[in-house]
Amino acid sequence: MIKIILFPIICVLSLQCLKAQEVETQDAAQKKLSISGAYIMWGNRDSDHKTTLNNNVLESLSGGVVEVNTGTFYSGNMGGYQNPMRVFMGGITIDVNTKSKSKYLHQFRAGFTYNHQNVYGYAANASSKLLNRTYIDTIASSATGNILPIYRDSIYRTLTSATYTNRYATLDFSYIFRLHPEKMVSFYTGIGIGLGFVFNATTKVEDYNNIEVVQNIYFPNIYAPQNQTNYNSSERIIRNSPGLGLDVFVPLGISVRLGKDADVWKNLSLFAEVRPTISMQHTKDTGSNTQSGAIRLFGIRAHF
Repeated sequence: MIKIILFPIICVLSLQCLKAQEVETQDAAQKKLSISGAYIMWGNRDSDHKTTLNNNVLESLSGGVVEVNTGTFYSGNMGGYQNPMRVFMGGITIDVNTKSKSKYLHQFRAGFTYNHQNVYGYAANASSKLLNRTYIDTIASSATGNILPIYRDSIYRTLTSATYTNRYATLDFSYIFRLHPEKMVSFYTGIGIGLGFVFNATTKVEDYNNIEVVQNIYFPNIYAPQNQTNYNSSERIIRNSPGLGLDVFVPLGISVRLGKDADVWKNLSLFAEVRPTISMQHTKDTGSNTQSGAIRLFGIRAHF
C-alpha cells in the first residue's frame, strides 16, 4: 500500500523537474494533445448478475460429470456464493485542447484493467434415496382429527456441482468530461470501452454425499433434521479454453485535490468512481455471453 501511495508522488516530483527545464513556446501552447497525468485505481466488480450460460454448456464444462436434470438445475445469481471480484486499474490521462471555451476539461484516458476472479455460472444435480424408515408414533391433526403416523427416516443425499470461473484483463480507453478541474473538488463523467482477454478459465466440480436422519410426519410433511453421518466431499479442477471480451462503460466520479499551494500536494488527487458496465465475453467452451453490473473504484491521480 505504501508503494502504491508513493508512486504518484514520485511521478509528480520527477515531472516537476522536467517541466522546470522546459522552455514554453507558442507552438507548445497550441498542442491539441498533451499527457497530463497518471492514475491507479482499485476496488471491486459486482458479481451479482444473471448468467446466460445454459444447461448444456455448464454440463459440458464439467466434462459430463454434472448431468443437469429438470428441477435440479441452479444457475446465475452468484452474489451469495462469494465476495465481489477484486479489480485493479492503471493508466494515463491526456488533455484534449478544444477550440471552443468550455467549463469542462476534455480528457482521454488509456490504461489497463485486471479482474481477479469472474464467476460466470453454476450448475448442480442433487438426488436423495430413502435407506430405511422406522415407525415411531402417531399424532392427531387438530384441523381434521385424522391420525398421522410419525417416522424416523434415514436418507442418503448426494450433490454434484460445477462452477465456471475465469480471470479477465482489458485495455481501457475512455473520453472524460471533467467539470471545473481547477477547483479542490470536481466531478466527471464520460464514455469508455475495454478490449479484453479471458484466461485461467476453470470449472471446479465438487461432490458431496451424506446420510441424514430426519423425523417426518405424513401428511402434511414436516421436515425436522436430527443429525448427519458419513459426510464426505471431493473436488476436481477442469481447465477451459481462453477467449476474448468487450466492455462498454460509463465512468461517474468525484475528485478531491490534496492541497492548494504545495507543488506536490496540489498535483495529487484522490477520487472515487463508479462504472455501470456491460461486459461481453466469448470462448470456444462457453460461446458468447453478456453480463451487466457495476465496478466500484477508489484511486489516486498525479497531475503533470
